[in-house]
Amino acid sequence: MVLKLIKRALGLDKDSPSGGEAATAVPAAAATASEGQASAVALVEYVVRELVESPDQVVVTGEERENQYAVTIRCAKPDMGKVIGRKGKTIAALRALAAGARDDGRKVTVDALD
Repeated sequence: MVLKLIKRALGLDKDSPSGGEAATAVPAAAATASEGQASAVALVEYVVRELVESPDQVVVTGEERENQYAVTIRCAKPDMGKVIGRKGKTIAALRALAAGARDDGRKVTVDALD
């Protein structure tokens, strides 16, 4: 499910509408983002908003910590299970996406808070 969302966001899904907003949301945000910090936040925010029932209650922030970059996800309590996923697989995938969006090799943490 997450992979399908990512493909749709990047315009790689054959079923996605061509020229639609969903096909350009992440690349446009990543192109205007300053380095990997904002692009990691934008990518995580896009995926989380597509997963949850109440996307208007999703807040994703990022901050610099000692030798790492921390991304924090806040959403409605009923949606928290969707963000974490079964056995933590969805949040693990979000962590991998955020780490991949960074290009400086620093550690990235992704935390989900309710």
